[in-house]
Amino acid sequence: MNLLIEIKQVKKARLNFIKNFNIDDPNLISNFYNARNNNSLCSIRVHKYLTDGGQKGKVETARFLESINLNEKTIFKDLTDLDIDNIVKFLKQ
Repeated sequence: MNLLIEIKQVKKARLNFIKNFNIDDPNLISNFYNARNNNSLCSIRVHKYLTDGGQKGKVETARFLESINLNEKTIFKDLTDLDIDNIVKFLKQ
């Protein structure tokens, strides 16, 4: 496959993943696990994913991430199962 086409497909997948974030999504936990294991998505910053659509505030999210020993630069592949559970609980508040 042409490298340029492949890069565009990955970029499109990443943008769609971020754009489609919804706190009320019944597959929210699955989305986190899938992103953690997907080579195209695992390097997305969790803070960006959570705040890009405006559903959660940037400062609130940053403080929460720090409270569970993560930060604004944490990416999906760095998340543990416990981190994912804590983030989902935070989102459901």
